[in-house]
Amino acid sequence: LKNAPIQKAFVENWGFQCGYCTSGFLMVCHALATIHPDAEDYVVEEWLQSNICRCTSYDEIKNAVAAVLQNKSVI
Repeated sequence: LKNAPIQKAFVENWGFQCGYCTSGFLMVCHALATIHPDAEDYVVEEWLQSNICRCTSYDEIKNAVAAVLQNKSVI
């Protein structure tokens, strides 16, 4: 979906990486927020490990995931 909360969170938190890993992170984030809407940091870390990215650090991505979980709105 264009301008979905997940996409906006990734843009606002500089979580977008290259075209290869970003789509995977968006899907992981959507599933995580759907299945574990109150996920603690260690759960987020565990879920993000399923998608390997060498573009940059995961800090921006973690911030985007945290923003999505705080807002409780994924789609």
